Formats: sequence, structure tokens, C-alpha cells
Amino acid sequence: MKRTLLVLLVAAFVVGGVTVPTYAGDSAGDYFGRSMFRTGLAKPGCPPTPELAVFQDDPIEDPSGESIIFDAVILRPLGLASMVVGAAGAIVSAPWATSTCTWGRVHRQLIEKPYCYTWGRPLGDIFD
Repeated sequence: MKRTLLVLLVAAFVVGGVTVPTYAGDSAGDYFGRSMFRTGLAKPGCPPTPELAVFQDDPIEDPSGESIIFDAVILRPLGLASMVVGAAGAIVSAPWATSTCTWGRVHRQLIEKPYCYTWGRPLGDIFD
């Protein structure tokens, strides 16, 4: 029994390790928001090889103190309020969104965007 359970667990990890990265997206830039590799050395239409892939080190500027305070005191509470209003709007529009098959659009605009603006961006990045 233990051997069978161990074999199933190992098989699940192998299948998960192979299939999940397949569905992760076309590039690391889709996941991380920026490209990790500079592929200018590769031929057009060909994926970069490990020899040609160069780690791209982008310098990140620190935001000013004023923008951090403005973001923390004004924009984050407004983001929380927009999350509440967006959730209420999604609940109100749910019957029409479901009947017209546009629930994905409603979810993205009224729930995901306010959530990502409030919790997903670094403090001080106002225009992100």
C-alpha cells in the first residue's frame, strides 16, 4: 500500500512538473511582466538557445518619498473602495453577464484590475 501511494505521488509530481510549465505561457515575460532574457542574438522565429540567452539586468529606479506617501495614504484606500464598488457592481451585473457570456470581461474589469492595483503593485509605483 505504501509503495503504491509513493509511486502515485512521484507520478503526480512528474506529470505536474512537465505539464504545468507547458501551460505557463509563451515566455517568462508573460508571467513576470518583463522578459528575463534578451533574444536579439537568436535567429528570427527560433527560440533562444542557452548559449544565446543572456540575463537582462534592468536597473529599477526607487520612487520618491512623496509618491510612496501619496500612494499609501490616498491611493491604497481608494483602491480598497474601488474593490468594494467593483464587487458590488459585479454582483449587480452578474445576471446579464452570465446571460450574454461576458462574465470574464466583468470579472477582469470590476474585480481583477482593482485588486491588482491595490495589492499587486509595489508601493510608490503610481502609474503602473
